[in-house]
Amino acid sequence: MSRDVLATRLKVGPDVFIVRSSDGVRLRNDVGSFSLRGAGAYELVRRLLGQLDGTRSFGEVGRALGLDHRLG
Repeated sequence: MSRDVLATRLKVGPDVFIVRSSDGVRLRNDVGSFSLRGAGAYELVRRLLGQLDGTRSFGEVGRALGLDHRLG
């Protein structure tokens, strides 16, 4: 993965919220919504959104979530 991408800082807007569903999680903001399905979807999204506050780079978020082996 490109070093430029890994250095990008990500921030979720204040209009984003998540709702657990019977088969995963639904994400919604002022523009629209979508669903992710799977037993671990809600927990993954909850952990991910907690990291996306603009203070961490993409690489730091990946490492915090234990994905550093996939970041190259």
